[in-house]
Amino acid sequence: FVSGSITGIVVTLGQTRSGIDFNLLTGAVISGTVQLQSDSSVVAGATIFLQGQTNGSTFGTFTATNGTYSLANLPADSYTVGCSLAGFVSQSITGVQVPTGGVSSNNNFSLAVGGNITVILRDSSLNPIPNGIVALQQNGNIIAELFTGTNGAASITGLAPGNYTEVEGIYGSQTTSNTVVLAAGGSITNIAT
Repeated sequence: FVSGSITGIVVTLGQTRSGIDFNLLTGAVISGTVQLQSDSSVVAGATIFLQGQTNGSTFGTFTATNGTYSLANLPADSYTVGCSLAGFVSQSITGVQVPTGGVSSNNNFSLAVGGNITVILRDSSLNPIPNGIVALQQNGNIIAELFTGTNGAASITGLAPGNYTEVEGIYGSQTTSNTVVLAAGGSITNIAT
């Protein structure tokens, strides 16, 4: 059932209130399976998240050992269902409609191995620059922004294939940028000085 509440009811110590009734609505269910695109094997431990498009409510769970997931007791709404797993390209399904007490099954995901972009910042003597800033853009939108580690490197994983622009810099310094094309499951390492 979907939880409910009544406001404005005051009960003091030792008092009993009766005649206050309300109905619980039968909750909706969204379910599916997650597997790997490469060999169709099931994926345990993938993160599943829902966001209601009408009221913004969020819900989450993980896939079971058999790759399935089920979220129950949901309010009626149109949901975006997302799936993520480290090292794989995140996916989402929009417009998953469930009425009160309804069931939407077969909201399945087939995960592809994600690509990796590593940027290494070096000074003019080729020493690593820790705490430098690396931003990754796609279609003009920043999709990741990281600080470099003590080795001057920052890595972004789980990327879909496509064109990316790396923007590197340190505070108070001019930034540089580089456009790269990432193949499916590919890996790119660039050194920026």
